[in-house]
Formats: sequence, C-alpha cells, structure tokens
Amino acid sequence: MKRLLTIGVILLFIGMTISSSTGFNLEKQSTICISNNPPYVPSNPYPIGGITAPNVTLSWDGGDPDPDDNVTYSVYFGINPPSFIATVGPYPANKTRIHYYLGTVGIYKTYYWQIVAWDNHGASSPSPIWSFTVAYNSPPDAPTIKGETRPEVGVSYLYEFVTEDPDGDNVSYYIDWGDGEETGWIGYFESGEEITASHMWNEKENYILRCKAKDIWDYESEWSEFYIWRSKNQQSQNIWLQRLCEKLPLLYRLVHILGWQIE
Repeated sequence: MKRLLTIGVILLFIGMTISSSTGFNLEKQSTICISNNPPYVPSNPYPIGGITAPNVTLSWDGGDPDPDDNVTYSVYFGINPPSFIATVGPYPANKTRIHYYLGTVGIYKTYYWQIVAWDNHGASSPSPIWSFTVAYNSPPDAPTIKGETRPEVGVSYLYEFVTEDPDGDNVSYYIDWGDGEETGWIGYFESGEEITASHMWNEKENYILRCKAKDIWDYESEWSEFYIWRSKNQQSQNIWLQRLCEKLPLLYRLVHILGWQIE
C-alpha cells in the first residue's frame, strides 16, 4: 500500500513539473478572439443639395470590409432632425449600391436624411445628415445676344446677354466666343437682368458666338448662337450672301462648315 502511495506521489510530481514547464494547465481554457471591422460609412448619397422631383428614391454606397458579414441599414428621414422610418437589408458585404424607394413627398420643402449601417456583429457606422429640396423647376430660356456682327480684327467689342427664368430664379451665363476662348460660368444674376462681356477676335474668320444659362438648381438652357462675320476692314465681295445667311442660320452653318470665304 505504501509502495502504491509512493508511486502516486511521484507521478503527481512529474505531472506538475511538465505542466509548469510547458505552460499547460488543465484548469485554464484557451479563448480565440476574432476581430471585426465596422461597415463602411454610407457615402455618395442621392438626392442631395439641389432640386428634385417629388417622387423620390434614396440611394447610397455601403458595404463592409469583412467579406463574410451581412449589412442592414437604418433609414432616417424627415424635417430636420430626421427620424427613423425603415430598415433595409440584410445585404452581403460586397453589395455597394443600396436603394430605398421613399415614394411621393410634399413639394417646396427641404428634407433631411441619414443612413446608419449595421453588421451582423452589432458594429455600426452612421453617415452624415444630408438634405435635398423638392420642387418643380424649369430651366432658363435660351439667352438673347446683342452686339456687333462684323467686328474688326484686333478691336475689343462689348456684347449684351440676357435671359428669363420661368421660376424667377437667379441665373448664371456661360459664353463660348467661338475662337477657342470660353468664360466658364459667370454670375449669378437676377432673371431678366442684362449683363455685358467684351471680346476681341484676332483672325479674319467667321465665328459662332454661343451662350447658355443655368439657374440656381443647375438646370441649363439651350445654347443661343450669334454669328460673327469676318473683319469689316475689307470691302465685302459677297454682301448678298452675308445678308442671306443672317436670315437663314442653317445656311450660315453650312458656309461655316465648308469654310467658304464670303468676304
């Protein structure tokens, strides 16, 4: 009996020695931690900022950096601050463009919205609060252009531009002088307010001066065209053709395309 007890003590001692040298402990349990990334912050919203029609679909970019995750989205919408209205999803992590049909909303109002992305581990990423305005809108009329039709080469001339916006919005103008020079967007100005801009042509060529307008919602008009003839410092040999082209714009364009010299 004493011999068996002695053997047991020796085995216990050996076991404790192995445990202390290897770090193995039967009473301890190992824990495996798996890291999780939150979903991408919702971005690239539509609509945002400018005017939109009253029938609205919200859309945004989403997704998750962890390929095995699923993502749901909480939709907040309304007059500032927006309130929770719906949950959409879940969607796989690689679905990046998300849509939510909002329906018809009241016009002549500004609405605010926000998206919060949630993965299946409870991590979340809120978007900024975005806004858009709902109203009916019409683009400005094509501008009217006034000025010298036969400018001399090397002389600066002043031209007048004006348009009306059906909604009374302020307008901006974009002028293409026809010789490779453009103004970019100029303004904003009141609807019906006449503006002026000067230009000088340096070649004895025919040009098409063009101008368009846009309102504060970025709705653009059609281009207006104004025909610039070669310098009047030479005596015209085909004045009758010039007069005819002034009355028939399509004929002028044909002359311009063919490169005919009508002076």
